[in-house]
Amino acid sequence: MKNKKLLYIAETLADKICSQAYWHKTKCNWVGRSENFYESEDKSLPSISCEALGPNFYDGSSGIAFFLAKLFSITKKEEYGVTAKGAISHSLSQIEKIPKDQSLGFYYGKIGIIFSAVNVGQILKNKKIVEDAHKSLEEIINNKSKTQHLMDVISGNAGAIAPLIYLYKIFKEEKILNLAKKLGQEIIVKASKTETGWSWGIESNGIENKFHNLTGFSHGAAGMGYGLLELFLETKNNQFLEGAQQAFNYEDNWFDPELLNWPDFRIFDEYSNTERNEENNNFEQAMAWCHGAPGIGLSRLRAFQALQEKDNFKDAEFALESVKYFLKENSDKFYDFSLCHGISGISEILIYGSEILKKHSYYKIAEKIALSGNKQYSQYTWPCGVNEGETPGLMLGLAGIGYFFLRLYDPKAIPSVLIIASK
Repeated sequence: MKNKKLLYIAETLADKICSQAYWHKTKCNWVGRSENFYESEDKSLPSISCEALGPNFYDGSSGIAFFLAKLFSITKKEEYGVTAKGAISHSLSQIEKIPKDQSLGFYYGKIGIIFSAVNVGQILKNKKIVEDAHKSLEEIINNKSKTQHLMDVISGNAGAIAPLIYLYKIFKEEKILNLAKKLGQEIIVKASKTETGWSWGIESNGIENKFHNLTGFSHGAAGMGYGLLELFLETKNNQFLEGAQQAFNYEDNWFDPELLNWPDFRIFDEYSNTERNEENNNFEQAMAWCHGAPGIGLSRLRAFQALQEKDNFKDAEFALESVKYFLKENSDKFYDFSLCHGISGISEILIYGSEILKKHSYYKIAEKIALSGNKQYSQYTWPCGVNEGETPGLMLGLAGIGYFFLRLYDPKAIPSVLIIASK
């Protein structure tokens, strides 16, 4: 039986977002908070700025539109539909402002905006929105000649593949699938191939300060493997399956059985450079969707769902246990409730695991965490993925927190936005 309190909380967050929208004729947008390490005097701490949101899915207007449209599909409340339409109209009008080296990305690029627009258009039964999204997709396909600079889930090829397959099934145009296959082949070409598996370096994810090529979902091997797996499931081309398995092999070579986690090889500060080194193997252990067990576990759950292999099941169970322990130990210190690197994103593996492994106990843990967070923050400020206050976007802010509650309310109707399944 659905818990209507979860829907009520999602609506409360949506009401706040809608009330904060700035309208110009038929379009709307928001002002949000962003972090910038480069403009800060102390490079270890970001400077905080408030500015108009861009069009992207990650923290821009198309991500907010997606949340509001999905909420409208459940509640049929006119305000959500109207605001979703205004937000996605803004996104599509600004799509050409996306930097060229990120144009094919899902969370930061044009593919995410198009994916959101098609969903919003279908939910609102607005053919023009879908047609405008299709035109933008055709422009991408027609102009795709050079290799995409980035390969990762956040900004590059790996994140774009499953949404492209989704769009291929809607528009039924072979050229869309051909673009997805080209992106997968580029990922394979860029891989660093060793006996322990395949991994990807700075030219693929843009991250320079690291001990080794990264593990993890947003920028590392798990995300690359996920993208290649989705291609294999659609095309049955074994080169994509091999790439996915090799990516997972690379990560599993670094798995820490005591901590039930995979190391985060990013270098953050002077301590990282001096105390954590090759000799003592004392690396950071992240706990977020973007880096660490929650995101890596999602990739393995998806792989187990598709391939039914024991190694993927074992990795997924390790990740689930790691997340359960973390949430239990930190139940009174929720510093961040966002999707990207906060509690909402960490909890997604429990919802997804409950669906795939048919264990309702995982869902109940996520539900308990969500309701506890609401009790703690609903009358105050929700802790978002940026310091010093709330921001409205999907992956860092209120829209994503609202989406977490909406997904908990009806997991079958509301899909994950942290791992897009192509089928």
